Amino acid sequence: MRAVSQRGESNNDGTSGRTVHVLHLAANQGDEVLVRSALRRSRHAEFVVSSTLCLDEAMAQALSGTADVILVDCALAGHDGSDVLATLLPVCGVAVVGYQHDEHTDAGLLETGLEDVVLHRDLASAWLGRVLFHAVARHGLHSELEASEQRLRQELDAAKRTRELEQRLVLADRLASVGLLAAGVAHEINNPLTYVQLNLSWLLDRINALEGQIEPALVDEMRATMTENQEGMDHIREVVKDLSSFARAGGDKIVELDLADIVRSACNLVRNELRHRAELVLDLEPCPLIVGERSRLIQLTVNLLVNAAHAVDDGDKRESRVTVRSGQTDDGVGLVVEDSGCGIPPENLARIFEPFFTTRSQGRGTGLGLSLCAETARRHQGSLTVTSRLGQGSRFTLSLPLETGLVVSTPSGPQRPITPERSLRVLVVDDEQHVGTALQRAMTPSHQVLVTTDGGEALRQLAQDAAFDAILCDVMMPVVDGPRFYAALSQEHPDLVQRVVFLTGEAFTPRARAFLSAVPNRVIKKPVRIDTVVDALARAAGTSEDAGW
Repeated sequence: MRAVSQRGESNNDGTSGRTVHVLHLAANQGDEVLVRSALRRSRHAEFVVSSTLCLDEAMAQALSGTADVILVDCALAGHDGSDVLATLLPVCGVAVVGYQHDEHTDAGLLETGLEDVVLHRDLASAWLGRVLFHAVARHGLHSELEASEQRLRQELDAAKRTRELEQRLVLADRLASVGLLAAGVAHEINNPLTYVQLNLSWLLDRINALEGQIEPALVDEMRATMTENQEGMDHIREVVKDLSSFARAGGDKIVELDLADIVRSACNLVRNELRHRAELVLDLEPCPLIVGERSRLIQLTVNLLVNAAHAVDDGDKRESRVTVRSGQTDDGVGLVVEDSGCGIPPENLARIFEPFFTTRSQGRGTGLGLSLCAETARRHQGSLTVTSRLGQGSRFTLSLPLETGLVVSTPSGPQRPITPERSLRVLVVDDEQHVGTALQRAMTPSHQVLVTTDGGEALRQLAQDAAFDAILCDVMMPVVDGPRFYAALSQEHPDLVQRVVFLTGEAFTPRARAFLSAVPNRVIKKPVRIDTVVDALARAAGTSEDAGW
């Protein structure tokens, strides 16, 4: 805002011809006459003047939107000029020019947002027209700039949302690819894992049978060696199972779960990420079971552990520590992941759970990990909070209620294992020859086992001889797979359908998953123990009235 006073005139600026509507809020009728006279002589525009001595009337006219500019006496009788302008300016939406009776500009007027201030003596001068005209032009330019700025902000926000959506789509595609890859890897690992474990179990039985026939020390050493091998295979099985749960990302069933078990599974997945960076300390207390999504909670814990690992990063492992505690709380169960790393700057704490917010360098994070963790906590009616101190580390706390609001997908209690009262005649259908051979070796001589490597071959066998107590069938096979075999069996041998038990390394196609969800038959997952297989087959054989029981 500036004070303007000019004795002379300049009427040749090429602006004449435009109509400008002026609302004059005057202190007396004499000022009205001066203004009308001065503007009538102006060549800057054609001025149409509307005058009033009443503030309320001026407010009403200003709100009607008919004025291009408002001329205000800054010394209205009974009013403080700055108060009048502070009331008028926010609602009028047009240029406002004030005039005062002395050359000293009141500081309060400068804070109201006036376009210009002129002196009272200039009301009779044609200079007034120039001031009003340029005030209108300048106000219009400011309005256009503000509108352009608003449009630009909207476009930038839209572009940001588009980029975020694109990033989400890319991430979703990557997660889907990771899930498919993990399922494929699990399938390829579970097949050899199955026959290795079955063979180890068979060898341990043979070793036990040698007791009393060879030196006891040798038997003990062989038994210890086989036990170590089985423990190693058990660890591989757990890692593969946890990898499958992690990759499903919400496709898992809702089950009763133990928070300590979730922590152990997550640690299995990130053990190598942590072992070279920090000491991992686990303090897992017994706590009540809760209902939840195992895969999502494993993902949450993995993300917190990976964040902790990156927080300590390249520090001295002997001085770095990641501590995980779980147990019962006053309101339910809780999990704490604490690190001795670099800490989080205070200005970042408020945004730490925002999608796409990350302080990591390019390529080291998408900024979605913690936001997904917070969403998982909310999905279980819980919360995820963080405290941190620079240079001392951070602490993430997951709090979950005992009642999460989720419902167990397929509630079922533990079943008492069944030992067959007689030998079973079993047809095994599995494209992995070693799996079939290992099953046959492990079940013989207690049971009679015939092995086929394709659903089509199994159907041809059944066409010649269908006298089987149970059928153990793989799901993922290259030619006639489990679903196609089951459909053909329903047509050709409907009496055998209830005797089918499905065996799967990992159902990683939508068709296979949908099939296993729809059929009532028992499904057991590779790798399996021989007692689990025999129990499932015995139950399947017992469901048929003519099974010979």
